[in-house]
Parts: sequence; structure tokens; C-alpha cells
Amino acid sequence: MIKGLSPFLPRPTGRRPIFIGLIGTFIITMIAHFGIGVRTQLHDLATANSDSIQWNMSQAEVEHLAFLLATKSALGQAEGPLDDVRRRFNVLYSRISALEVGEQYSSLRQLSAPAASLDKMRRFLDRNAPLIDSDDATLRANLTAIVDDALQAHAAVRDFSLQGISHFSDLKDKSRSEISRTLLSIALLSALLFLLLCLMVVILSRLNTTNQRRARQMELDGSRLSAIVSTSLDAIMVVSSDGRVIEFNGAAEEIFGYSQADVIGQNMADVIVPDHLRDAHLAGMKRYHTDGSTNVIGKGRFRIDAKRKSGDVFPAELSIQTARGEDGEIFVPYIRDISKEVAAENELREARDRALAGEKSKARLLAVMSHEIRTPLNGLLGTMELLSQTDLTEQQTKYLGIMGKSGKLLLSHVNDVLDVSLLEAGHMEIKSSVFDLNKLIRDVVDSQSANAKSNANDLVFEGHAPEFLVNCDPVRVRQILLNLVGNAIKFTRNGRVTIETEPLEHSAYYEIRVIDDGVGIPEENIEKIFEDFITLDSTFGRKSEGTGLGLGIVRRIVDALDGSMGVASEVGQGSLFWVRLPIGLTQEVSSQTVEATESHAQSSEQVACREVKPLDILMVEDNEINRVIASEFMALDGHNIVLAHDGREGVAFADQQHFDLILMDISMPDIDGIEATKRIRAGNGPSRDTPIAALTAHALEDDIRQFKAAGMCDVISKPVSGENLRSAVIRLSTGGQAETVETDASDVVDAVVVQEFKEQLGEDKFREIVQKLCQEMDEEIPAIARSHAPSCDHKALAQKAHKLRGSASVLGAAKLTRHLQKIENSAEMNDSDAQTEHLQNVEILWETTRCALLKQVSP
Repeated sequence: MIKGLSPFLPRPTGRRPIFIGLIGTFIITMIAHFGIGVRTQLHDLATANSDSIQWNMSQAEVEHLAFLLATKSALGQAEGPLDDVRRRFNVLYSRISALEVGEQYSSLRQLSAPAASLDKMRRFLDRNAPLIDSDDATLRANLTAIVDDALQAHAAVRDFSLQGISHFSDLKDKSRSEISRTLLSIALLSALLFLLLCLMVVILSRLNTTNQRRARQMELDGSRLSAIVSTSLDAIMVVSSDGRVIEFNGAAEEIFGYSQADVIGQNMADVIVPDHLRDAHLAGMKRYHTDGSTNVIGKGRFRIDAKRKSGDVFPAELSIQTARGEDGEIFVPYIRDISKEVAAENELREARDRALAGEKSKARLLAVMSHEIRTPLNGLLGTMELLSQTDLTEQQTKYLGIMGKSGKLLLSHVNDVLDVSLLEAGHMEIKSSVFDLNKLIRDVVDSQSANAKSNANDLVFEGHAPEFLVNCDPVRVRQILLNLVGNAIKFTRNGRVTIETEPLEHSAYYEIRVIDDGVGIPEENIEKIFEDFITLDSTFGRKSEGTGLGLGIVRRIVDALDGSMGVASEVGQGSLFWVRLPIGLTQEVSSQTVEATESHAQSSEQVACREVKPLDILMVEDNEINRVIASEFMALDGHNIVLAHDGREGVAFADQQHFDLILMDISMPDIDGIEATKRIRAGNGPSRDTPIAALTAHALEDDIRQFKAAGMCDVISKPVSGENLRSAVIRLSTGGQAETVETDASDVVDAVVVQEFKEQLGEDKFREIVQKLCQEMDEEIPAIARSHAPSCDHKALAQKAHKLRGSASVLGAAKLTRHLQKIENSAEMNDSDAQTEHLQNVEILWETTRCALLKQVSP
């Protein structure tokens, strides 16, 4: 058996004998206790006999009679000494006093009758004591009275004597009964002890048999364990608490190249620990022996480098457990050579990287080419629309119509491809609002009626109510309807296409149905139609055209809206496509909801158009581009802007000068916006009570509560356009609240934000800012893209991503902003997998964004 592994073998236990032994000990203790009680009681009985309690009480009566006789005798003599009377009185006095104070008579004195008799005797003695102590003449003159008094007291003495004898007789009877019961208890306990001893003998006999069997089993287990350890494919070692090798199995010899004789007694650190890990190993052992803390012992399996006899370092998987050995604590490391596995992982990782690189290249090509194609297409279609308004010949009009139809079809295909890319990447933005679904469907019917007529179809809408309000994304719902209706029209000739809507009972969903009586879909093709680039009629003479993306896009949009869809179809009879989407409103909602929304929008516009006097505004922002753009926006309204580059400088400005408003960025190095706000509020500067608004992309409820707890009045969400910033400044300066504005952009660059910059800052200033942003991003994006290693500085990466995100957001680079937000979040949570995934795509996304931004500044 391997000596070092003996602690892992089972050991026999003897809990039952211990328990029985405890019971036996308790019984013996009880027998001893009862024996001591019997001895005490017997001693008490013996003491009572020796003291002759009954005799003393009877003697009191005798002494009283002797005194009475002596007194009567003296009464018959006219003269002579009275010493015998005095002597008899003194003896009686002593006898009665002994009865009053003797401990053995205490129980008797507690009884009422004996106590009363004893009291009469005491009064007799107290009355006659002065006469006994007087001279002979006085005593002789009172002998008659003394005799009469003694005769009267005789009954009390006799009663006390009888009562005492009866009382102590009862006590003796009771004591004898108690001794009998105690002796009986001792006998019972002795019998029980005898039975327990018999049971102990039986149990010990069985335990002896069991232990012998276990010993044989342990010997077999030890042999098996030794065989397992010896033949294990993993290296198993046993190491003492001071790091000396105790055992070294065959697999360890094969893996490390040492023989068992070479390493037994050697320090493990000198044998298998590489040089670059030796100090850490020794420090860990010292820490474990000092306070018991450890990073590896009992922590499961982990990877580490190990060293062979040849000095080669190889990757290994290590697991360490502790146990108790003959000489104290021991360590049992299990080591597996994973060189082949690591090599295979590296090959897989390289293959994955190559595949991802290929996918990124294809995605980049798709994104760039789609935008490159759509931009000139829009130009062509716009020019053709202008051309159609000029004087053209009939032939030119015909050609122009063909060109326009082909251009729109091509643009539709490009848009489909872009939609699929956005939906697959999870970048499709959902912008919910309250709208009338029936009105939206009627608009779709009006726009598609001409298309339906081209195939001699009737397109009708059968609504169940004049108005049906829902809270959903109207753009995406319209896109769903256009695809379903267009698909129905395409595969129907001389028929009818019907759109129906219906709120589902007992459900917060509504259903849209598009029904046609066209060619229908074979049952085996039902599932295929929702796949990308699927056209069931792929022959050269097919009647319908398209990319086959329409239904795939519908399926993805429905999923993004948390809905469901399906189809029922029969060949030659037609098809029914249904879509179920959440209503998002209670049944009690009415048109007032829409009116309230419109009224709110109008009031926001009115606020934005208000005149406001020039204000002294402090803007605390660590991003230079954000500072420049925001200050330009506010300077156009005549405000006096003071810029602080970080939180510390912002606090210093607020302590020195009064401002009408402070715009505070949140994420800043050294002192963040929350800490800076607390310092301003806690100080005594002239801007202590100035309204402070958070200027940040962190506009979640928990963040807002934290900002307000620090002393901020409101939150303005980034990216902020000039109009939104102006509205916020007006609201805050007039005692209102700034509205948090979120920019929802489904394209790479938000054209509305870009146009607003151009209008308010001018083309030259806008071009300067874009070029500065491109220069910053060209330097920083490749640097953060290389931060893949788990050991990278996550905090620094999060700060860098936050800074770049701020620069991208102010210029409306929506996609890049969201992507940098994901990088920042994953870095803050130390999520290496998510961080690596997001960093892989950031360079491609920046290139796409860069092209889109540069197009905005091209002459």
C-alpha cells in the first residue's frame, strides 16, 4: 500500500460502545449516589439511638416527679435545709432547656402541640426560678404554691413526652421505608447495569468481528488504490507540509522524467515547479501555513506551467487537495499533461480567427457595398423624379418609367439586405409609440392598390372598428404589412387580397391576417419560405421576382417585437399569413393618449422656441469634441460658457464663480461627476445652489436616482442635439425639468443630427470637428481592438471606450456609439468573452462609420 495515501482509507468507528459506556457510567453514578444516601440514613438512625431521644423526654417527666416529691417532703418538715428541692429544680430546669435547644428535638418543636406543652413547662420554670433562688424562709413560705403549680405543670410534661415518643417513632418508620426503597433502587440499577454489561459484551464481540472484516476490506482497498494510483494516466504525488515529496506514481515518472528514487525526499519546488513560478509557489505555501489562505488548494482544476527533468516547461492541469497523514497535514496534487489539448485548442482558435476574419471581411464588404450602392441609387432616383417633371417625348417617358421601376426594385433589394444584416446583428432599433393601427393599414392599402391592380387583384381592408390604438413600432409594423401584402399580390392573379385585424380575447395581443386566394404553398415548403434567399419558383420562366428575403425579414421583425407569426395554405386555394403582436395598451386607452402625446410634443416645441436671457453656464466634460460642440450650440443662443476639463477643475470653478447652470459629465477620471456634484453642494462657493444637470449616456432609473441623491436636478441623455440641449437649458433656467432624450438611429450616422450640426455650426466648423474625430478614432480604435488578453487593464479600457463613445455620440454615429457602450459595459464587468467578441468588430464598424462621416463633409 502507498504510505502517503493511507489517510484516504476508511477508519472503523465505535459510537455504539461509547454510548453504552456513557449509560453504564450514569447507572454506576446513580448506584453510588443511592449507596451514600443509605449510609447517611443508617448513620442518622444510629445517632438517634445513641442519643436516647425517647429516654431524655421520659427523663424530663421523671425529673419533674422527683422535684414534686422533694418539694412535698420539704413541705412536711417545719425546718431543715431545702438543698434537695433546689437541686431537683435545677436538674429539671437543665432537662427542659435541653429539650428547647437540642438539635435532635427541632422537628418536634415545629409541631404545634409539643410546642404548646414545652411553652407551659417553660412558664412553670420561669415563675418558680426566682423562688428557688431566694433564701430558705421565702422558699419554705412558698412551697405550697410551688407544689400546686408543679401539679398543674405535670400534665404538660407528660403530654410533651408522649408526643415526642410518638413523633420520633413515626420518623424512624419513615426512615426505614426510605432505606427500603433506596435499597430496591440500587438492586434495580445493579440489574440494569448487569444487562448493559452483557449487551456491551455482545456489541464488542460484533464490533470485533466487524473491525476484522473492515481491516481485511481496508487491506483490499489499499491494494486496489495502490494499483489505481500506480496505473493512473495522471501524475499523482504526495507532498509533506514542508514541501517534501513522499510519493511519486508511475505516471508522474513518465510525465516528468524522474524516477521515484530521484524525487522522494526532494522539495517539490526544486523538482517540477518552473523557475518563473517558484517564488509565487513558495509565497503561497508560506501564506497557507501562516493564515490558511490559498488560491489553489481545494479550488478545483486550473491550468499552470510545469517543468520536466530536462528543463522543458509544458502546460499542465493541476488539482490539489489536503489530508491528514501520520506526520501531520499532507498535500496531494493531481497533475495532467495537456500539451496535446492546448495545441489542439490553439489550432481551433486559429481556425476560428480565420473564419471570423473571413466573416468580418464579408460583413464589411456587405455593409460598405450596400451603402455604396444605395447612395448613388438615391441620387439616380431623385434625378429621374426631377427629370420626369420636365418636357419629355413619349419614348423618353417610357424609358424613364422603366429606369425608375428598375431603380426602385434594386433599392428595395439593397434595403432588404441591410435590414437582414441589422436584424441578425441585433442592431435593429425598436421605437414604440401610440398609433391607430387601422389608419396605418388603410395607408398601406392606398399605397399598394395600384400594385394590386397590375395583377387584376382587389386589395381590401376589413377592420372591426374605426379606430384601434396600439403601442408598438409603427415603422416596423408598416414594414411587416408591406412585405406580407406585396408577397400576396405577387402570387395572386385575378383574385382578392384581404387584410384583417382583431384584438385577441383575454390576451394583450392583437392579430393581423393577410389572406389571398392565389397559388398557395405546398405543405413541404411551408417552413422553407421563412428562410433567406428562398424563392419556390426558381425556373427560368418564373412569373414572380425577388430576393427571397421578404418573409425572412418579417420573421425577424416579429421576433424583435416579441410577437409570433404563422401561415396556413393550400395549393390552388390561397394562403393566410397571421402575425400576433403585443398591444402594449390597456383596453381603456382612447384617442386621448394620442392627443396627449401630440400635445406633449407641441409643448416641447414651444419650450424649445422660447426666448431665454443669456446665462452663465459651466460645462464639466473631459471629452474635447463634446466640449467644443456643446459650447458652440449654447454660444449660438448667446450664453457665456466656461469649460472645465475634469471634475476637479469643475469644482474649482464652481467655488470661485456663480453660474446660472452647471452641465456635469458623469464618467470622468480622478473625480467623476457624482463626486464633483457632492463637493459643490457640500462647499460654500457661490454656485453651491446652482441647478446641476447630468450630461450622460447612463440614463437608467438606478443611475438617475444616484445622480439626484448626489444633488443633481435632472439628467440630459447623450447624444444631445442642439435643439434638445436648448430645450433643456430653457427648462432648467425657468425652474422646469430637462427631458431625457434618447437618440434611436437605425443607420450608421443619424442624418438629422448631422444636418443640425451643419446648420448651427456651419460647414467649415463641422468639417473641422469630423476630421478631428477621425484623427482621434484612427489612433484609439486599433489600440483598444488589441486589448483582447484577459490580463488587460479593464478599467482603462472602460474609460477609453467611454471617452470615444462620447465623441461618436455627439456626431450621431449611432451604431459605433452603441458598440462602444457594449465594450465599456463588458470591461466594467470583467467579462472577457463578451469583451473579446465586441472588440473583434469595432475596427470594421469604425471604417464603415468613417466613410459615412467623410461623405457628409465631402464638397
